[in-house]
Amino acid sequence: MSWTEDIPAALQFALIAHGDQKYGHRPYWFHPAHVVLVLLHFGFDPSLNDRNRRLVMAGYLHDVLEDTVATTEELSDAFGQEVADLVEAVTNEPGKNRRERHSKTYCKTLAVPDAVILKLADRIANVESCLGESKPLFRMYLKEHGGFRDTLYRKGEVDEMWLHLERMLGWEEGESP
Repeated sequence: MSWTEDIPAALQFALIAHGDQKYGHRPYWFHPAHVVLVLLHFGFDPSLNDRNRRLVMAGYLHDVLEDTVATTEELSDAFGQEVADLVEAVTNEPGKNRRERHSKTYCKTLAVPDAVILKLADRIANVESCLGESKPLFRMYLKEHGGFRDTLYRKGEVDEMWLHLERMLGWEEGESP
């Protein structure tokens, strides 16, 4: 398949898998589409190369393993093992609380090439969505950011994305406000 075929297929898969789920007061498709817009904004144009194509497909699919009955095998069969690996790498592991889930998840995120980019695009979309709408969610992301950054940030890798996130959170030069 070409990017003009497999990206719409990934979106369609996500739409069907998420069904009637909501993202706040919006249909759930809003969130994966927002993640893809973040990727596009930061230059991950799927028409340029296979890496970007896989990232955009995974952007649409990034929550299907965590929030639906879809399986890694289904993703692999439909979109290839690299896309399935990306989605698996950003899917939260079980745990008794957010801190434990993230601790388990971030280790596997680091192990898969480009998974940090996908996780960061997801976090940017989440923070952008709660700006002006949900102060408790914003405070949660602000509180978590130190651990998120300490674990996933690598100097010289998508620094513009990190800077955008940190500006939204009120951080300057990678330090807390």
